[in-house]
Amino acid sequence: DAQDLGGVNPTATGSGIVQVSYWTRGFLDGGLVGPGYFGNEVTFEDQSGNVGFNLGLTKTSGGDMVTYWNGTSMTVSSIIGGAGTYDRWDISMDIANDLVSASYYQFATNTSYNLITNVAMSNAMANFTNITFRTTPGVNNSKFCSVDDFTFHTNLPTPGAAGVLGLGALASLRRRR
Repeated sequence: DAQDLGGVNPTATGSGIVQVSYWTRGFLDGGLVGPGYFGNEVTFEDQSGNVGFNLGLTKTSGGDMVTYWNGTSMTVSSIIGGAGTYDRWDISMDIANDLVSASYYQFATNTSYNLITNVAMSNAMANFTNITFRTTPGVNNSKFCSVDDFTFHTNLPTPGAAGVLGLGALASLRRRR
């Protein structure tokens, strides 16, 4: 909502850049999903349900690897998702140009990994209004997906700031005359 975006209405984000940061701790089913399973998925969408970006974990023989979906295929990194600690995603969505950048901060090693920079979104987004979470299937298994401390920033002025800028422009025009 507008409170999350510093006063900017989410439907007004189509001409700007939205930055999202959050901490996550995930673990896919301990044996109940097979290798190649993409879980603990987070999708970033517009008001029509167009998905611009997906990220999550993929189960591999080497552990649960940080993964993003580019719309046609998964890109599985060599970064193991933190089952025991919270790690941070930092995402920048240039909605006007349909580009996304993402980095992953691994708390256990104090390392930041730049996964992608200005890559085309999976689908064009008219704005940024929805985040959807999906974990692994099953009941009574050892999965978990925790998220915490979301922050959102946009380069669009808040409605109050736009009014102040407008008054400043009017004052400068009046002074010139």
